[in-house]
Amino acid sequence: MPRDNMARDSLSSALDSAVAENSDMAREAAQRLQTPAPSSSPGRLGLLSSALVSALAILFSGVSLYHSVLKQAQISMHAPDAISYTRDPNGSYEVFIIPVTLTNAGARDGLIVALQAHIKNLDANVSRTLYASYLVQGDYFSTRPDVTKHKFRPKIPFAPLSVAGHSAFSGSLLFYPRKYSAKKLIMDKGRFEITLSARVQKAPETGLFALFGADEVKPVRFQVELSKVSRYFEGQMLSGDTIRLYRRMTQN
Repeated sequence: MPRDNMARDSLSSALDSAVAENSDMAREAAQRLQTPAPSSSPGRLGLLSSALVSALAILFSGVSLYHSVLKQAQISMHAPDAISYTRDPNGSYEVFIIPVTLTNAGARDGLIVALQAHIKNLDANVSRTLYASYLVQGDYFSTRPDVTKHKFRPKIPFAPLSVAGHSAFSGSLLFYPRKYSAKKLIMDKGRFEITLSARVQKAPETGLFALFGADEVKPVRFQVELSKVSRYFEGQMLSGDTIRLYRRMTQN
């Protein structure tokens, strides 16, 4: 009997130990469930990165808006390496035929209301200002004028040129003096300095567009040379012939 009592006491002690151990584990599990999970919000570095990306996006959007909508006309003028010279039989006016290209790097249209060419004979020290008066095409050069038959070269009176944003205009312009002069710019071979300039019409702007004014057109200066002339030069000019002048590569 004493042996059976000892066995019962051992079993009872083991059960009490197991129950106590399970109770401790249950309390620990309950505490874990009640403890809040660590926060998953981004740190300071993540917030700075997001703010930087947003700022760059706004900056690029502003630059795109300026170049595509707000930027006023920014016109540049270009001249070729060869021009032409003739005299109008109807009045014997000197005429310089200068092909011109106008490019607009702005977003808004640009209006060229006048072009002029200041031409100086470097050898004879004679200078004169001529003005764009007509616009011509290829048939101007293929037509032979005849005053006795009232046959003249086709030409279109010059009108202000509108150059759309991000586009260009190219055309051959006739530059005439405002009045007749017996002393000609070209009487013989020589060197000639030409300065092309243009006047832009600035449209009145209000609001945000008033902050972005149109730029002036930068003048173009270059030199051309007539290396030789025929002994029949004056007769050729009276009949309306055309001669070519070529840009000087070295301009001293």
